[in-house]
Amino acid sequence: PGNAGMFGPGSKAEAGIAGTISIGGTELPVSGQIDRLAVSDDQVIVCDYKTNRIVPDNDSRTDPAYLLQMALYRELLKQIFPGRRIVCRLVWVENGKVSEPDDSLLDEALTGIMASVQAYV
Repeated sequence: PGNAGMFGPGSKAEAGIAGTISIGGTELPVSGQIDRLAVSDDQVIVCDYKTNRIVPDNDSRTDPAYLLQMALYRELLKQIFPGRRIVCRLVWVENGKVSEPDDSLLDEALTGIMASVQAYV
């Protein structure tokens, strides 16, 4: 019931996204395909479906690659929709669970990629 907005007015399936974000002063190109994107006046919901057979029992056990994916989308969407709250959700196809990793987990994923980017620059 709390996810109806992902399918209502202002929502899209398979929304392409591309742009550049700055991580630690380094410009990083990012592109992807968002499974569901819902835009309203005050928030943007970005949702990705995951088909893992093992669904994490809490958000902190989510595959770090998935957290990074959502964190990168969030950073791009902040540029596209300034001032709107960006909500990231993962829908686990195996059991229908909807996860909404908090910003601290997404920030941590970005910190990890920032360290990797800086190591190569």
